[in-house]
Amino acid sequence: MLSSVNDGPGIPYKKAIMPSGFFSHQLEDRESPGAIKFMTFCMQCHSLPDPKLHSAKEWPAVVVNMMDKMQRKALYKRKSISVPKNEEVDQIIAYLSLHGLRDVVPTPKPLN
Repeated sequence: MLSSVNDGPGIPYKKAIMPSGFFSHQLEDRESPGAIKFMTFCMQCHSLPDPKLHSAKEWPAVVVNMMDKMQRKALYKRKSISVPKNEEVDQIIAYLSLHGLRDVVPTPKPLN
């Protein structure tokens, strides 16, 4: 589901509504630094996404996009947002890449 949002002067964009039903206690390796940063920063604006919502290859672009949105919100003071430092972003990306969807490689059929 998409809704229109204006995140600052002249910056309209479409906002996807995060699926609900995933909780922090369901995270794999939830005590790791990456998981803690993931919960701390991402839950400021929306419910926690399942790491398997995207593939390991997709997560870096998703996280960078979300960091841009967080910086805009912090800049325009729409919401009190704590923006992660580069090292924290790297930890979040590493965690999500490790626990994201894996590409399925078909098993070759033996030649008979």
